Amino acid sequence: MKKLVSAITLILLIFAVTALPISALAFVSAICEDEAPDYLAAYSIDGDESTFWHTTWEGGTQPLPISIVFEMDGVYNIEGVTILPRQDTNNNGLIYVFNVHVSEDGTNFTLAAENCEFILDKVAQTATFPSVTAKFIKIEALDTEGGFVSISEFGAVASAEQPAPEPEPEPEPEPAPEPDAAAESSEPEPIPEPVPAPQTADTAGLALTALIASAAILYTYKKKR
Repeated sequence: MKKLVSAITLILLIFAVTALPISALAFVSAICEDEAPDYLAAYSIDGDESTFWHTTWEGGTQPLPISIVFEMDGVYNIEGVTILPRQDTNNNGLIYVFNVHVSEDGTNFTLAAENCEFILDKVAQTATFPSVTAKFIKIEALDTEGGFVSISEFGAVASAEQPAPEPEPEPEPEPAPEPDAAAESSEPEPIPEPVPAPQTADTAGLALTALIASAAILYTYKKKR
C-alpha cells in the first residue's frame, strides 16, 4: 500500500512540474551566432514545444562552449532558469552542464551560476541560484549530447520580490513664446489730436445785421429832421 501511495505521489509530482509554464516572464529576443537554417534561436522562445533551436551540423560543428543570449521585456529579479529539451526522438544537443550569466545592458555580463547540471531527460529542468537582477540571460553550454546545442523552450524563474518600476518622466512644460523684439523696442505711435475745423464768418448774418443797423440809423436821422 505504501509503495502504491509513493508511486502515485511521484506521478502527481512529475505531472505538476511538467504542467507548469516554462516562464511567466516575457522574452523579446534570442540571439546566437550559431543556428541551423531551419532551427533558429528564436524558436527557443516561441512558445511552441515542437520547434527548437539547434546549432549547425553540416560542414562541421562549432566547438564548445557555445552561448545563446535571451532578452526579457524588462528588468527583473530572477532566481533560476528552465530549459525544455527538444521533444522529438533525437537527443542531439541536450545540455548537461552550463553556466548562467546575467546583464542589465546586454554588454556587461556577470556570472550568476556555474556548472549547472541537467540529466538526460526530455522533461523541463530548472537550475536555481541566488536572486539577481537581469534583463539579459546568457546560457553558456559546456557539455552537451554530441557536441551540439539545442533548446525547445527557455524560461526564467522570477523572484518573489521584483524591482519597482521606473516612474514615467513628467512632460516638460512648453516654453513661453519669446516676445517680439521689434514690438518691445518700438514705442506706440501717438494718436493725432483732432484738428479744429476752420471757423468761417456767417456772411449772410453779418449782412443782415448791417442792414438793420443802417435802417435804424436812417430812421433816427429822419425823425430828428
